Amino acid sequence: MNFSKVYQLPGGPLNLRLLPSPPDDPTKIPPTAPAVTVAEGIGDFYLLVTSDVANTVASGAACR
Repeated sequence: MNFSKVYQLPGGPLNLRLLPSPPDDPTKIPPTAPAVTVAEGIGDFYLLVTSDVANTVASGAACR
């Protein structure tokens, strides 16, 4: 896991949103912001991000 900094996340299911900067009000996240759901029990994962919607290689995350 050497692509970037490792982030420690809380346990349980998560819904992650991708924003260009931290929100002023975390209760008002745009519903159109890109999102990914991380199921409970996932320990480590890589989130691959691309702006190319036709890129099928980077359209998901590798999990274990």
